[in-house]
Amino acid sequence: ADVVAEDDAAAARASPEPAAVVQRQGVVKVPEAMSGDTCKALMTFVFEERDRCVAEVEADPSLLGDRFSDVQTPRDPRAGKDAPTTRWDMRLPLAPVVHDALSELLSGAPGS
Repeated sequence: ADVVAEDDAAAARASPEPAAVVQRQGVVKVPEAMSGDTCKALMTFVFEERDRCVAEVEADPSLLGDRFSDVQTPRDPRAGKDAPTTRWDMRLPLAPVVHDALSELLSGAPGS
């Protein structure tokens, strides 16, 4: 997951449009956009899905493009070539937990 500096989070809260922070930083933290329960459920699903997809790609490298997008480097650009993978642009299935999280996020009402 991308880590957003506290300054960016403060700027997002102060800005009427978090889009301004996204344009500047490429990512923005939106506090309380989803309930804690939804976040926990989604995070659990994402980590399990990541482990499953990594295992599938290790077993069959031809699945790489089906499971992960080639959006950005999976390593911190400051790290050496042997550094561990720190980013996954993974394609999530629209499983119920993902659908529920998106619905909550887009409704603007955590827990609804």
